[in-house]
Amino acid sequence: MPYGFPYEQAPPQPVPRPPVPSGLAKASLAFGIVAVVLCCVVSVFRPLTSYGLFSVAAVVTGHMARKEIKTGVYSGNKIATVGLVLGYVTLLFTIYWLFRA
Repeated sequence: MPYGFPYEQAPPQPVPRPPVPSGLAKASLAFGIVAVVLCCVVSVFRPLTSYGLFSVAAVVTGHMARKEIKTGVYSGNKIATVGLVLGYVTLLFTIYWLFRA
């Protein structure tokens, strides 16, 4: 036959996999949740030593995650954004506790 086998099939195409959520985005969300919980529970006793560090960690890992997500390899932009918001809110609350008179 001049045109090849009549029932020849195309080679199988690989199935596209959805992008994996960024680990830094998950860490940012976890730090943000811990900061908010400690903010609500411990703010009466020790406002700075408890949740101030977790809020800074949430902000730092959130920005790192958003930079990592821009490359297109990972997903999780909404998760990183929620972690950033929680981190910034508790960070502002920490700053308020520092400078209140």
